Amino acid sequence: MEVGRQRDFEPDAPIWLEEARRLIIVPRSASNVSRVHVTLNMLPDGRIEIVNGNATNLNIVSTYKMLVDGKSKLDLDPPFTIEFPETRWPGHLPVVYGLQVGGELKPEKSGFSQLTSATLGPKYEKSRLGRAVTHLPSLDVHQLDQLADWLQHTGGVIQAALGEPDFLEKACQTLVELIDLGAARVLIKNEHQWNIVSHAFADDISDKSNSQWVPSRFVLDQVVKQGRTFFRHPFHDGIDLSKSIQPNQIIIAAPIKNADLKVIGILYGERLMATRPPLSDTGKLEAALAETLAVGVAAGLAREEQQQQILKERLQFEQFFGPELASELRNHPDLLLGRKTDVSVLFCDLKGFSRITQALEPAEAIAWINDTLSELTACVMERDGLVVDYVGDALMAMWGAPWPQADHALRACQTALAMLERLPEINKRWDQRINQRLVALLGEGATVDLGIGINTGLAQVGNTGSTFKFKYGPLGNAVNLASRVQGLTKYLKSRLLVSAATKERIGAEFSTRRVVKTRVVNITTPVDLYEVSGNAAEQAFFQRSEEALHLLEQGRFAASAQLAGELLLERPGDGPLILTLSRAAQAMFGNENFSLVWLPPGK
Repeated sequence: MEVGRQRDFEPDAPIWLEEARRLIIVPRSASNVSRVHVTLNMLPDGRIEIVNGNATNLNIVSTYKMLVDGKSKLDLDPPFTIEFPETRWPGHLPVVYGLQVGGELKPEKSGFSQLTSATLGPKYEKSRLGRAVTHLPSLDVHQLDQLADWLQHTGGVIQAALGEPDFLEKACQTLVELIDLGAARVLIKNEHQWNIVSHAFADDISDKSNSQWVPSRFVLDQVVKQGRTFFRHPFHDGIDLSKSIQPNQIIIAAPIKNADLKVIGILYGERLMATRPPLSDTGKLEAALAETLAVGVAAGLAREEQQQQILKERLQFEQFFGPELASELRNHPDLLLGRKTDVSVLFCDLKGFSRITQALEPAEAIAWINDTLSELTACVMERDGLVVDYVGDALMAMWGAPWPQADHALRACQTALAMLERLPEINKRWDQRINQRLVALLGEGATVDLGIGINTGLAQVGNTGSTFKFKYGPLGNAVNLASRVQGLTKYLKSRLLVSAATKERIGAEFSTRRVVKTRVVNITTPVDLYEVSGNAAEQAFFQRSEEALHLLEQGRFAASAQLAGELLLERPGDGPLILTLSRAAQAMFGNENFSLVWLPPGK
């Protein structure tokens, strides 16, 4: 329903318009009531939503008196009464309307008052204390001195909240000392209950434990509902709605809010009897000071939360990029923006992964894969590479982005060779356990090996993850080709294969041989693949192997087969030579459609 000023087409009398669900209380000439001064909406839980459509505050009388700020709203349990300004219809005496909603409104007061304005959140460290003080009665010289002392101590707590770890204890102790309380506590609410996270007691309090203490549920509920500071003056008369509140008890409860202005905690202070007179007759100034402390606590909690988030993001960032690169990226975040750049991409796969994991217990399998991938990751980071992703037993890494690296192809190959060199150490740690299980399960053991593929080229790099999970990495054909190159290691029985684009960038630092020209899945242009070795003594053997491949591609199949066979006597089981010999034999014995481009049986 709506309550407000008469509109032009409405009757000239106070009236309830049933069809419009509208109550008219003042004539159109009145200026102190809006056309839609108040709107009342029934909520599913039985509460009433009170929407103040006027710029001025709205007076509400419930079990205590409260205000609804101009142009704001409040949810409230009935019964309650809404008070309206004095009105006068032509021919009628002046009248003040009070719209009662629900039940019988009992005349007793709870003994509680509340500050007019809602408590601020952590974004507003400067409280409205000055505004609150201007509405207090005049203070004598002694009271002014005491107020100055209070403000000095309160400012110290707020400063501590912005930089010291014990700000919660300081807030409680300050509240106890400055407002003459017996105890003060910071309560933080989790999903189900309120928890005491800090406390302080006056010197004359003998029981300084929290084991039997229970806060007033009435007070907690009202602070959360209203989002304002509630206080009970020691000289207030009235009947409390909470049996836990004693007649002579001082209580001050100030909400602690987060950045979204949601009440996440309460600064709660109390004492059964004051030992000195209050600074103000109403207790409003004490409440304002407690609220100031609560705002400081909110700022401190927000700072802690922000620091924890920064630390979490920093750890994630450093795990992803490594400490040095992470530091550079924090200073130059624009490097993480999506862009097209030249990179080298490495894919590494563990051969024999499925056999090993089925032989190990689940906990052992996880420990083994963690140990192995950690060692391989260290090889990447030692050469300033970026581990883009882990997929099961596979690792994907990149060089050349986000930080430019002119020698990214060289770094990628160095990393691959370092992985192969580190593999014996990993196998040594796990061979006994793995092989014992495999022999018992399958009748034979197995040794873990690697298949590594590298390609160099242009790729789109940036956050290839989502808004929920960050994943900086590359996209495009250059990445797809690197994955395909790695997949071909199983057919060529090679541990490290690179594309021609990568081979051109690494110079003569490594021993290399071209092993095949092939066409891979979803890439139409044939590519030359090269095997890379860190052993310089292999270059002579590699040159002769390449010669066998050249003879094959020249159509000299017999010469190619003869040379490949001779080399296989020196190195039995060499995958590229076996492939060359096989293709030469097929060409010699009836394969009239020999192609220079080898088509692999799969990815």
